[in-house]
Amino acid sequence: MARNGAPSGRGQDRVHPRTRLPGRRPAGPRCDTVDGRPPRGARSMTETPPVVAPARRERLLWMDGLRGLAILLIVLLHATEMLRSIGLQPHIAVDVFNTVASPFRIPLLMTLSGMLLGGSLSKSAGRYVSGKLRAIAWPYAVWLVIVLLVFPSLGPDILVRGLWAPNTYLWYLHTLLIAYLVALALRRVPDWISMVGALLLAAAVTLLPMPDLVATMKLERTFLMLAFFFAGHLLMQHLPTALPLLRHPISIVIGLVCTGSVVVASLQPGSAVSNDVTFAVPLLASLAVGLALLSLLPWRDPVSRWLRWVGRHSIVYYVTHWIALYWTLQLVAGPLIRFGFSEVAVAMVVGAMAAGAALAWLVQLRTPVRWLFRV
Repeated sequence: MARNGAPSGRGQDRVHPRTRLPGRRPAGPRCDTVDGRPPRGARSMTETPPVVAPARRERLLWMDGLRGLAILLIVLLHATEMLRSIGLQPHIAVDVFNTVASPFRIPLLMTLSGMLLGGSLSKSAGRYVSGKLRAIAWPYAVWLVIVLLVFPSLGPDILVRGLWAPNTYLWYLHTLLIAYLVALALRRVPDWISMVGALLLAAAVTLLPMPDLVATMKLERTFLMLAFFFAGHLLMQHLPTALPLLRHPISIVIGLVCTGSVVVASLQPGSAVSNDVTFAVPLLASLAVGLALLSLLPWRDPVSRWLRWVGRHSIVYYVTHWIALYWTLQLVAGPLIRFGFSEVAVAMVVGAMAAGAALAWLVQLRTPVRWLFRV
């Protein structure tokens, strides 16, 4: 058989291309309609099939890898804080590393999520909303209940507050859902206007006195995360031209200066740079240049492949990591606590990442476990 499914011609009459036998149609694409035109939606045999650009594939590699890296940094931070709560103080190097990374973790996740917004906006409003409710709101609600079951001392108040002012580690999913819903409402508004508007609202919330009830909602943080989200979408729309500009030596110098200012500010006692509108612009510049440079890496070595796996299943890892850290601590605290912080912390991080990998694998196999993460 020929490659296009037509007979190869073996054992048939050979006809010169310019020769037309009586009663025989000229060779050409087969048409099954009365008027001889191809059926609607059919592709001509001479039409070139669409090809996915290699750049798109490479782009997905580094985006998944960086998302996985952000998740790993979050797990390390929460393991450290959990051990600190039971009196195990981290080494100064670990403490400094967590502090320096603190401004970049969640803003990086929000920026990368914004870079994926275009694919969602191409859907109808109904499919868009239902998809986000199934993929974000559902695991948020399910794991909020699971957190209450594992930590009953938190009280049912966390379920009520979870609707409007989340006070658990799951707050990121709450903010991400808000970002997607706001993006749908502002789909006709240019991204740079949405980004600047979010920054201005964050500044207004910071400067204006707010009632205590409103203050518990942490609107400044929400608006800042919206700014990173829209910045990611803006960057993605102009990625082919933006990446070379961001890799220019002048841009790199600006990015390094901005990164330095953010790091120095984060090392100050009591600082919360990622939630401070004062550092929003330097942090945006630092992330943009950092993404452009890190995207140059091949992201194909074993560690990168593992980070990409984590990134592709980031919600599974995110919603499960706190409980996995807690249960791992209960398991290893007895035999390992005498060795000190490092051994227990490593065991906790490995346990949390292994639990996330096992659950993500079960989700891929379409076992009933998937209902914990998507409906």
